[in-house]
Amino acid sequence: MKIVILEADSLGQDMVFTPFEALGEVVIYRSTTADEMEEKTKDADVIVANKVPICESTIGKAQNLKLVCLTATGFNNLDGDYLKKRGIAAYNVAGYSTNGVAQHTFALLFYILEKLNYYDNYVKSGEYARGTCSPISDRISSSWMEKTWGIIGLGAIGNRVAQIAKAFGCHISAIRFRE
Repeated sequence: MKIVILEADSLGQDMVFTPFEALGEVVIYRSTTADEMEEKTKDADVIVANKVPICESTIGKAQNLKLVCLTATGFNNLDGDYLKKRGIAAYNVAGYSTNGVAQHTFALLFYILEKLNYYDNYVKSGEYARGTCSPISDRISSSWMEKTWGIIGLGAIGNRVAQIAKAFGCHISAIRFRE
C-alpha cells in the first residue's frame, strides 16, 4: 500500500510519521499545490491531506486510490460526489479541535463585546496614563448573557459552543444538518 502525505508542514514540525510505515510505503511532501496533485497522487492507495482540493481534476489519475484522510475537521475541499462515484472513502479528524474552536469562539466574543482592542490601544497610546478620567463611559459594553445564539450546524463543535453558551445563561437557536 502506498500512503502519500501531501501537506506535512500543515501538521507542524514535530509531527512523527513513522507509525504510517507499518502500513506500507510512505511518501511525504512538505506541501502540495493543486497543480502538483496529479503527479504526486497517481500511484497512491491512500492520500493524507489538509487543504488541497480533492476532486476529479486533482486525483482523476489516481487509479489505486481507496482512501482520503483529512487532517482537518471539514470536508469543504472534497468533491464528495466524485469520491462516492469512484468508491473512495473519505474521513476527517472529527473531534480534534472541538474545545479549541469553542474556546476561540468565546475569546472573539469577549474581544468584540468588551471592546478589548479599544482599551488595549488606549493604554498603549499613553492616553490612559495622561487622562484624568476613565474612558469606560465612552464605551459601554453590551451584556451578552441571556442573549440568543444562532448556531449553524450542531456537530461536535456546535454542540460544545451551545453547551458553554447555555452555561452562561444564553438561549440557543440552531440549525441541524443531516447527511
